[in-house]
Amino acid sequence: MSREFNFLERQLLEAIQTKVIPWVQEGVPLISLDPPPFIVTREKTRIKVREIPTAPLPALHGIGGDVRVRHWHDNNLNAYSVPYWGCVMEGEVDLVVSVTEEMCQERNIKPARWVISMPPKTMFWMPPGVPVTMSGLHWERPHPEKAHSRIFWMHVTPTGANCHFCSTAEGQHWEHPFVFVPTSQLWPIAQRISAEFESRNAFYQSMLEYSMQILLLHTLRGIHEQPEIPLVIDGMPQTVPNEGGEQVIERALNYIDDRFKDTGLTVSQVARHVHLSPTHLGRLFRKHLQSTVWQIIVNKRFERACQLLEQSTFNIRQISVYCGYAHTSTFVTAFQKRYGKSPTAYRQEHLPQKGVET
Repeated sequence: MSREFNFLERQLLEAIQTKVIPWVQEGVPLISLDPPPFIVTREKTRIKVREIPTAPLPALHGIGGDVRVRHWHDNNLNAYSVPYWGCVMEGEVDLVVSVTEEMCQERNIKPARWVISMPPKTMFWMPPGVPVTMSGLHWERPHPEKAHSRIFWMHVTPTGANCHFCSTAEGQHWEHPFVFVPTSQLWPIAQRISAEFESRNAFYQSMLEYSMQILLLHTLRGIHEQPEIPLVIDGMPQTVPNEGGEQVIERALNYIDDRFKDTGLTVSQVARHVHLSPTHLGRLFRKHLQSTVWQIIVNKRFERACQLLEQSTFNIRQISVYCGYAHTSTFVTAFQKRYGKSPTAYRQEHLPQKGVET
């Protein structure tokens, strides 16, 4: 039975069906951002790698979440607990890959950071745990005003995949909203792709191309099969078939982790993402987390605010926007109420040696 797809789903379907799958079939480069060396599935490519000697990143740094497990804010680097991959749809993309102290010791590699420049029709696979740039202009060269790109992203979890696009043009960068594809079929395929990259056994290139096609086809099926609206049985909204409360909560938390900095994020949006009514999702949160959905969102915003006050040189206005507050005054008032002190006072207590203009 056919259904109507929303705008974001139609964008995703069109990109996968008309571009990404055909590109995989014609054998576009697929690069694994696992240092060193970088593994490319095609010998003749226009991918360029620039190595910059530098000190290794501290092994433990930053505050993680369900998907992002570590971050190094000053370097704009993040490491994830799940496979993450992307495809350069338009323009050129620069990504930075680095190593931690423990990675240098475990792999016996020298500390450095690598700038990988990729042309259109390049796919890149990011294994869990590797520090990679995931925000900004994706441009590591002069004249940022010339940056232009469009990237398709997907991170795969045991319960499905979060997909979205990001765009860069005229020195500005923005992320498009996420589409979650609820299917457990993607996780074992993603694990297989990571294993093929790691082993590089006979026929690994063919196995990678085959696995990527299967991953994308299951993604398409997941979009087609997910319900258009929340299921309602006997007046009670139900979860997606064969999905338990803990799985729903995991998806909701992942969504909040990805979107908490959006000033317009609402409980209804989170509920719609997991195909439940706000009331039903609220019951699940109270049962399993002893908290409301909104309180989780607020906690996430303040957690990040404290982290940025302690570890960054962003001013208070920048921090308020990054943490999901459209107005600095609202952020300052809420912070004062929660911690009994202003953001500036909090920063001065934790970083007395830094005189940061607010």
